[in-house]
Amino acid sequence: MANIMRLGGGVGGGGELNVAYGLTPPADTSKLWVRIADKPNSVTVQAVIPFGNEAVTAYGVSIPNDTGAQGLTYCNGLLYIFSRLDMYVYENGSWSKFLTFSSDASRVHYTAPSVVIGKKIFRLFGHSNGSSMGSTASIGYNITRILVIDTETKTYSDVSVPSITSCCQLGNAVVVGKKIYFTAGGNGASGTSGYVGSSHIYEIDSDDPSTATDIGYLFTTSADMRGTSVVAAGGKLYARHGGSAAEGSIPYTDWMEIFDLETKVLTRNQISISKGGQGSCFMPGINIGKYIYWFGGVPKGKIPTSFITTHQTTYAQRYNIETGEFDFVTVGEHAGVYINSVMLTNSELLFAKYGGNAPLYKFKGAYELENGKLFIQEGFLDNTWNAVKGKDWDLKVGVSGVYLGGTDGYAQAKDAYLYDLTQQKWISLDGTPFGGVTPEPTPTPTLEGTWVLNERLYPSSTGAVINENINFTAVTPNGNFTGVKIGVGYTATSTAGFYLNQSTTFATYQFSNNQWVDSARAISQITFPAGATASDEFRAWLASNATKQ
Repeated sequence: MANIMRLGGGVGGGGELNVAYGLTPPADTSKLWVRIADKPNSVTVQAVIPFGNEAVTAYGVSIPNDTGAQGLTYCNGLLYIFSRLDMYVYENGSWSKFLTFSSDASRVHYTAPSVVIGKKIFRLFGHSNGSSMGSTASIGYNITRILVIDTETKTYSDVSVPSITSCCQLGNAVVVGKKIYFTAGGNGASGTSGYVGSSHIYEIDSDDPSTATDIGYLFTTSADMRGTSVVAAGGKLYARHGGSAAEGSIPYTDWMEIFDLETKVLTRNQISISKGGQGSCFMPGINIGKYIYWFGGVPKGKIPTSFITTHQTTYAQRYNIETGEFDFVTVGEHAGVYINSVMLTNSELLFAKYGGNAPLYKFKGAYELENGKLFIQEGFLDNTWNAVKGKDWDLKVGVSGVYLGGTDGYAQAKDAYLYDLTQQKWISLDGTPFGGVTPEPTPTPTLEGTWVLNERLYPSSTGAVINENINFTAVTPNGNFTGVKIGVGYTATSTAGFYLNQSTTFATYQFSNNQWVDSARAISQITFPAGATASDEFRAWLASNATKQ
């Protein structure tokens, strides 16, 4: 939806861009809260951002000195990495042990990718014996489990995934919303043939990681598919692979595979690899605006016997998702493989080659954006926001990032939050709660005054039944009425809801269908007399479901 509005403008029907600014949470929980001190000069909402500089530089940090160090992640502002049975955190200028896992071999997870959702890290599948990968014994070392680490509580759970039996090794994982997509792995056969046809795509629900659904595949070949490099962008998976297989006379190195997550349809776009020795598998990648970038990796047609032997280059591969154009850009000398890469921000990627004491590289893309202008980048279907609210309609948009132009003429990523009515928390676009606590709209010390109910009401955050005896006056389509009893989460009827004066069943709102039982008795506002008060639970619920006048 390119350029839907500029700040202060309107869309037919009297709609206004539904954004709030400031350093503290707004009272209106329907808004996208952009945490900046002042209003920007203008706002643009669209899917593609004009792109500027591209550069790889040394990050000044190396991964721990252990050849098994892998699975680099970034969570809650800190870097984490796994090394055999230990998990490390980079804090205050050094690595320290964060967690030690059970000595069970199923938790070693060699060549296992890691992803982050909220404050949890998911370590997916892998291999329990780093020295036997590719050998006839490799099948017996498959790990069909996921480690779920809570970085806040420093605890972990070990989750079995029954539907994953053998496609576990040398995999790749990306996140779209709350879904994890795991691609490529071993098929269970002995030796290197165990990687034949290893390109299936599994969808994993982060709320229930024990489930994994096979939704399709990349690269239909029966050849070795280890090291497929996958990046998610706009609800699609984009994949590159550097094996020796071919589609007819065209090697797979000359294809861009594209899998649509909504339609489950696989397409491909032929590209041209013009630089000898350029990496084409085991590559870290990132989507920035209309481009996907891949770095380092392993040269065309090569499968490494050791992950430590990775290719050094000064180029990155760049793919335009709008036009299908493929080219190379000079970004600076680097080397890396995907099992040690992580997004630092929406425009920054950290990566390092596999192995101990390897230096971290940082790729930073710069969006060209005038000073004081705000850019809201559309996403897929996640982080849905009522971008424009009209009198009788609204326009919903997915949000992937928010950027403010700085004095240097380039965009700076800014924190942005949407209110989760179930959790009653402001949640950032990457799934992190604001301040680590619930920033509830502040209820008044007493209920005195008039409260206008939202068009849609929700249960209490705790799910508890709340019953209050409070004098009130309610406004309905048929006129006003007075009462004394209010309840939230009431279950005497078939459906929990919100009610006033249940003894006479005067007005009941059902959460299940978001409707008043009797439209003639639908409540638009409630007025409480001077001195009225109620429990903290009820006032918190009311403040989240109504606006004080």
